Amino acid sequence: MNMDLIFEVIQAVGTIVAIGFSTIQIRKDRILREKEQALRIVCWMSDIEVNKKEPGCIVEIMNESHEPIYNVAISIDCVHYDEKNVDRVNDECSYFRIIPPGHYLTRVKYGGGGMHAQFGASISFTDSKGKYWYRDSWGRLFKKKENAEKFIEYIKNGGSEATICKLNKKTTKENPPLLFNLAEIQNEC
Repeated sequence: MNMDLIFEVIQAVGTIVAIGFSTIQIRKDRILREKEQALRIVCWMSDIEVNKKEPGCIVEIMNESHEPIYNVAISIDCVHYDEKNVDRVNDECSYFRIIPPGHYLTRVKYGGGGMHAQFGASISFTDSKGKYWYRDSWGRLFKKKENAEKFIEYIKNGGSEATICKLNKKTTKENPPLLFNLAEIQNEC
């Protein structure tokens, strides 16, 4: 009789552990799905233009997702390579209401920097699900609503949108998404 009790306890503990691991996996999958579009959005500085009248640089924006991004703000930041810190250089950003999927070039103004200053581009945007994201000059992705609110305030106050300098289009053939299996459908519900 004691052996039956021991086996039942072992089964109960095994079931609890299995449920715990499956719950953790479901949470990881949900977080990954939430970030799916944001992970496909990047920007970086391209050729820096030397123009005393309009200091700035060309920034490349890549939206490799299948959906547009909204309320986009691109800025130039000072990057400290020894500490992995980022300082905002200026509050003057380039703003876009929408950026469809593709590869784009735009001009972003900034005042330049002093000696030994390194710069990088950062992007703030709203994904197609209405979530706010910020990717800093190091490429780190954060959920951040603050920059999107600044964009909305800027547009409401009569600010103008930036323009795209160049559009690079390429067509690619992509396979359709895989069908759900029964376990994934049950997890979704």
